[in-house]
Amino acid sequence: MSELPCIHSILVQISDMDRSLAFWRDGLGLPFVLQEEGSTCWECVLGGVKILLHPAWADAVGGQGAIIEIAVADVDAIHARLVAQGHAPEAPPQDRPWGRTLGLIDPDGYMIGVTTR
Repeated sequence: MSELPCIHSILVQISDMDRSLAFWRDGLGLPFVLQEEGSTCWECVLGGVKILLHPAWADAVGGQGAIIEIAVADVDAIHARLVAQGHAPEAPPQDRPWGRTLGLIDPDGYMIGVTTR
């Protein structure tokens, strides 16, 4: 992994996978591949940043379904710093299959995922 912090991935919630693959992969020519056997998520890596096409959650609103994932050395330290600054996330960091994560919403409503891998 490159020097931290860095942008690791951008997850785009999509409403129709076939239509989105036709645009992103077939139209733009980006090398999207199925993330893993049985997955519903497609990914491609551009300049070290992974773009993920992910089926939208039920309450997603078009154009508002992107999540910027940032890889950091210590999610718990980020959480502590945010709490100390009065920016308390809704939930503490959690262990997930892809790493220790913290979900955040920035002041403008953008979703940010912070992960220690």
